[in-house]
Amino acid sequence: MVLAGRSRRAISKRRSTLTLQDFLVPVWAQKMLVAALIAATCLTVFLSYVWVQAEINEAAAERRSWQRTLRRTIDEHESLQFQLSALQSSSRIEQEAVERLGMTEPSQVIFVNPFSQ
Repeated sequence: MVLAGRSRRAISKRRSTLTLQDFLVPVWAQKMLVAALIAATCLTVFLSYVWVQAEINEAAAERRSWQRTLRRTIDEHESLQFQLSALQSSSRIEQEAVERLGMTEPSQVIFVNPFSQ
């Protein structure tokens, strides 16, 4: 069978032999493609830089918040340590024993030797 003056063999042979001319792109299109690739690369680098800077700023803000919390906690700890030392002093214990518990100074002291029989 002949198609428009060509045989199947001629058509299949033409399809299998592609030349360099079939793949050539005009120079202006090549330059546009290169420019688009460069622009996309620059945009990617810029957006990556902005994203990293945003992450750094967020981490710095979180760090400052944790530092403030730590400073408040340390201050509270020091205050509680001071209160604890004041409450554990022997004069404070004696004052609480006399005022709240109604204890008095002993009138007689007896020492017992636990090893005597």
